[in-house]
Amino acid sequence: EWLKERVAIPAGEWDELLAACERDHGTPRAELLATLADRIEERVFGASGIGMSVVAARETLPRVERALAGEGDELAGVVAEWLRAIGPVAPGRLAAVFGLSVERVDGVLRDLVEEEAVVVDRLLSGTDEVQVCDRQNLESLLRLARSRARPRGEPLPASRLALFLALRHGLAARGGGADEDPRERLQAALERLFGYGLPVRLWEEEVLPARLAGYRARMLDELAASSGLGWFGCGRQRIGIAFPEDFELFIERGAGATNADEATNADEASSADEATSADEASREDGAGRATAVGRIFPDSTGRFGFWDLVDASRMGSAELSDLLWRRAWAGEVANDSFAVLRSGIQDRFQAASLANGDGARSGRRPPVRRAGYARWRASRPAVGLWYRTGRPPTGERDLVDAEELRRDRVRQLAARYGVLFRELLENELPPLRWPALFRTMRLMELSGELVTGRFFDGVPGPQFALPGIAAELAGLSVDADPLAQPVWWMNACDPASLCGVAVAGLKGELPARLSTTHLVYRGATLALVSRRRGRELEFRIAPDDPSLGRCLAFVRDLVGRDVRAPSALRVETVNGLPAPESPYRQAMLAVGFVEDYRELVFRAS
Repeated sequence: EWLKERVAIPAGEWDELLAACERDHGTPRAELLATLADRIEERVFGASGIGMSVVAARETLPRVERALAGEGDELAGVVAEWLRAIGPVAPGRLAAVFGLSVERVDGVLRDLVEEEAVVVDRLLSGTDEVQVCDRQNLESLLRLARSRARPRGEPLPASRLALFLALRHGLAARGGGADEDPRERLQAALERLFGYGLPVRLWEEEVLPARLAGYRARMLDELAASSGLGWFGCGRQRIGIAFPEDFELFIERGAGATNADEATNADEASSADEATSADEASREDGAGRATAVGRIFPDSTGRFGFWDLVDASRMGSAELSDLLWRRAWAGEVANDSFAVLRSGIQDRFQAASLANGDGARSGRRPPVRRAGYARWRASRPAVGLWYRTGRPPTGERDLVDAEELRRDRVRQLAARYGVLFRELLENELPPLRWPALFRTMRLMELSGELVTGRFFDGVPGPQFALPGIAAELAGLSVDADPLAQPVWWMNACDPASLCGVAVAGLKGELPARLSTTHLVYRGATLALVSRRRGRELEFRIAPDDPSLGRCLAFVRDLVGRDVRAPSALRVETVNGLPAPESPYRQAMLAVGFVEDYRELVFRAS
């Protein structure tokens, strides 16, 4: 009966089947063959013996021979029936079984593919060999493969997720030893962060200092100069960092939306501009934008200094400065220097004007004797070279290229987070969010590049991860001794921050996602929340906790940073009490705070 179902079994497989029956059931091969002698036949299909020797039930032979002699549906039906009994197989083996030419096999397979009965592709062999498989069999095999690849074990509590992300980003083990290369440390930190959009100032004031002890701006400048690393705009006064050739992974033409951090600075009057949507920079229609950018740059592929662009565009320097920044936030132009961003922050990315005008439209500099010239000139984005990002319209990309682009985006996210789920990606740029990539993640799971499972509790939907996630989670242990646990800090808007991420096990534990808020962890425990740039401290460990001094050490990083460091950090309240009256006062004085009227102050000096 099984032989009839298989249609035709190659002679070598038939011998293996007889041996298995003898081994497992004790029925001698000779006895089996004697019983079947008048019911089976060994044949070689095809003219001139081009096929292999096969065994078939005699009652199925007329149908098979009729199909081989004819064309069309009957032959396709026999081939489909044969494929339903096996897994992926090379088309060449199919041709050998039935003695068919390569051309006839190709024709039959084309018909079956159009009927969606079979799949022809590089399937489960692990090689580049093209195989053919019955569609339902392939689905069963893929389900088995997914089940086998799924990590086993109990999910970790949501409280471990913060430590998991901190270890991936180097927050819980900040580099800075004498034997470590600062450039390599910075490279490792940035590779995780490629394509994440943040307000400009947060990169060097918060994100990089939290990852690299002793971070200095020159480190980023030197790395950019030697490697070609660049930045792209993704909203008003917001940038992402990546190599220019990878910008297309993170920005799309006409996409003016930015990520959810746009509202994080609403509490800061001095930074209200940073919460403005990128739509303001993209109100002109597509043709208008192309015209505006095209008249600035003499060559769409070149790089130009600011004053060269003034000459080429015949625009006033203030007008050109404002236009460049608007187009930069829209992701259409960029500069090869990070120093231009630092100077832009100082002037709020606004060009100062002279009292009697902006100088000749030819771009000639006004004479130095004019009052305020130094201030006027410094407000122009004249550092570095400007260039067009050259993003191709999304519609020009074919389906295969578009899918590979999405796979590269998923790979970057997997490197950034380790575990992917919908809520975690809400703060990403639109092309990297869950709705845009979920189908691709499913396909990558089927191909074995990702696995799915329940890795952390409190996450309501699917979770995807890299295949090695089980070993990484197994090593996520927390030492019982508080002094042995790592102490680390981050800004609430940090890419690794869970503030504002809807995870059930963290509800009510984390503060709002505001750039004026800092979090200090001891291992997996949130030990301290600093709000309003340190004015309000909320300790979640006892005043006599032995790790309290280490938890307060983050203030040294804030006042000692290289870029726009505050001269002092002033604490007004601690756990709701005036700072000088707090039970934590003595511990704060021990790490360098001093009393100043009704505040405790930590000065940079």
